[in-house]
Amino acid sequence: MLGGLGTCIALEPNMEVPMIRFMIVALMVLVSPSLVRAEDGQALKDLVTEALETNPGVDALARQVEALETAVVSAGIWPDLMMGLDISNQPVLAPLAVQHPMSGIQLQVQQTFKPPGWSKAQRAVAQARTVPSTYAVDAMRLDLAKQVEVAWYQLIQTRMLQAVTVIHLERTVEILDAVRIRYEVGQAGQHMTLRLELLRDRLEDELGEFVRMDRELSASLNRALSRNGEAHITTPQMLDANHERADLETWLEQAMANNPTLAKLDAMAETEYLSANLARIDSIPDITVRGGYRIRWVETATDPGMNLISLGVTAPLPIGSIRKGKQQVQIHELNADTYVAQHHAMVDLLVAQLTGIHARLERAQTKAATYQDVLIPSAQAALETTLNDFMVGKADFSSLYEAEVDLLNLERMRIGAAVQTHVEWSAAFAIMGTTQRGVTK
Repeated sequence: MLGGLGTCIALEPNMEVPMIRFMIVALMVLVSPSLVRAEDGQALKDLVTEALETNPGVDALARQVEALETAVVSAGIWPDLMMGLDISNQPVLAPLAVQHPMSGIQLQVQQTFKPPGWSKAQRAVAQARTVPSTYAVDAMRLDLAKQVEVAWYQLIQTRMLQAVTVIHLERTVEILDAVRIRYEVGQAGQHMTLRLELLRDRLEDELGEFVRMDRELSASLNRALSRNGEAHITTPQMLDANHERADLETWLEQAMANNPTLAKLDAMAETEYLSANLARIDSIPDITVRGGYRIRWVETATDPGMNLISLGVTAPLPIGSIRKGKQQVQIHELNADTYVAQHHAMVDLLVAQLTGIHARLERAQTKAATYQDVLIPSAQAALETTLNDFMVGKADFSSLYEAEVDLLNLERMRIGAAVQTHVEWSAAFAIMGTTQRGVTK
């Protein structure tokens, strides 16, 4: 029986059928854990959640945000109050003498006052510096989620291609057996068996390539999940195309509102504007106020030894600080303008990326539906008809060979188109800055 074609081919009982090699290859594929029931496959949302919770890169960046948030608590605190104690005006020749009328103990207090608004500006800058890092964490999480999703879909694609290759390998072997029967009775040429043997060997070699791809994609997923690189990841056995229609305008609106990279650039520009304001305030000189209390204990006929107080104010001449402050303001404003320009450039890039994703998604959806509903059924009918005609001498071998290869290629392209619909949706979600994703069940 020729599998899947509905055509019976009678084989001679005493004919040696070269199925041993095929059976070994097929058994290796079928007993491997690659092909599992759909309900055994790990849900995509669970893998994404695990990656976001365990990935060390995300954790490291989140801790940086915590460090910046901790720094906000101490931002804007004035310099500490300074206190001093002096024993002054002791005689040089008799420093231990305490009878000199000018000797005494001086208690001093000194405080530096910052310009009005300095503390508020410091806290604003410290708080603003945490925001870009927060959006950087969001961007990393979205990118990690996309990597997990794309690798997961590609792993499903690899295993689906492996399964369909096994089916066509079996079909090729059965066609080869039928051609050998005709060859032995002089109704087929040796070139027919040679071409089919070449196709058989090529399909067997491709199975090995699929095994390599499976291991590679599994290792990539395990790295994102912080697992052992050889840990097996189960997937659904089949994956249908995602035919959900997408509206490009809605995509663009969500991206402009939620994309973390755009928000990060906005936050960085705002931080520079706040830093420019702080630089203006910092250019105003600090004022230092000091006071002292002098304790005296020596009395003379002309000096009763009264205790004394002293008050003073110190302020720098802002000759250099004003100029330096203006330069700092200009630097921060130029930096802010740079981030604004980068924001505009990023908007153009995201529009182009989403437009391209939308175009590829629509094409993949159309392609998957066309292959599934039209081309593959036609190719299957063509192969069955050609095989029937070949068995009665109405079709040549080239037509039969091409019909088999065409069906294989169409089935592979349908799988690729179906998987691409999911991959494009994942890419779109990442740009739109959302984690609400559909999960294949």
